[in-house]
Amino acid sequence: MNIVVEQLDKAFPGRSILHHLDLRVDAGEIVGIIGSNASGKSTLIQLLSGILRPDHGHITIAGVDIVQHPARAKRAITTVYQETLFSQVVRPVAVLLSYARFYNPRLSTKDVRKVLLELGILEQDLRKPLFKLSGGTKKKVEFAKCLLGDTPIYLFDEPFTGFDAISRKMGYNTLKRLRAQGKAILLCDHEQRVLRLSDRMLKLQEGHLAPIVIEEVRQKMQVEAEVKGWREELKEELEKLSEVEEITVQTAPLSEDEVAAVLQKAGIDPGANKTKVIYMDGEPDKLLEKLGLSGAAAQVMRTPDKISSHVILTITLTEEASGLDNLDWLRGALTTQGLEVLRLERIEV
Repeated sequence: MNIVVEQLDKAFPGRSILHHLDLRVDAGEIVGIIGSNASGKSTLIQLLSGILRPDHGHITIAGVDIVQHPARAKRAITTVYQETLFSQVVRPVAVLLSYARFYNPRLSTKDVRKVLLELGILEQDLRKPLFKLSGGTKKKVEFAKCLLGDTPIYLFDEPFTGFDAISRKMGYNTLKRLRAQGKAILLCDHEQRVLRLSDRMLKLQEGHLAPIVIEEVRQKMQVEAEVKGWREELKEELEKLSEVEEITVQTAPLSEDEVAAVLQKAGIDPGANKTKVIYMDGEPDKLLEKLGLSGAAAQVMRTPDKISSHVILTITLTEEASGLDNLDWLRGALTTQGLEVLRLERIEV
């Protein structure tokens, strides 16, 4: 059972995304695709999972052409999307139970609850609709899909964003177990940490795939630091350290109290049934247009500086620094820049 992509093309109005793309993922391997934001990774995942149709080319899933026989092909796939497609007004257990019974009718409510709790989701969060959950918790609900079914092919689009170190390690072990079971796995991400999981690595750039030599970066360690007081100019300063190769930055998921505080300050009742919070980077007008909404249908707010300065840093160390026994030097470098270090730990793979 494998994935075969031949001469795949996809374009949107005014922009070409993928060009004559070829890809093969065989049973029992993890193929990693790395690329910057907007490079086309999510578009590729949506094409392979049958959400989008290709403009040209062929996609074969477990021997079935997904354009000619979409229902048959989709039954062979489990997809963990970058942003969940589940209804936001349904609670986690109910929405996953409905999803999972498509693949495994014998699953019970108890089975689904157990998986969610093992992923670190709090009991009280299981009683909330998805739109009231933090970004990291929503990602765990989405990731739970791969623990509830049994398909020959698995597609992952930045599956670990918002995961803490413990949840990420569990996620890594899940992918390793699926590979050992002979599954064909495609893993897309914009961070080099996916290299540590992949048997083969490809870079998606300007619509084309090119191989990367995994051994060149496999020995470099990554550290995750959760800090407060972040300023954009600090990235360049910290990357000047001889021990640091690269730093990626993502805003830490807002807590429920922080979301409520922002909404209340804007005069919005966070408990109202019609209130839904969407996090996004980029231009909100374009998102509203895609959703068929006008600017009057939603209120666009910028995350307050006090909250947006709370970030999670993924720090890639040089090969020499990767061999150091402790991280005291790094904690010192962060605090010297005026940062409050909430958490500092190696990323285990």
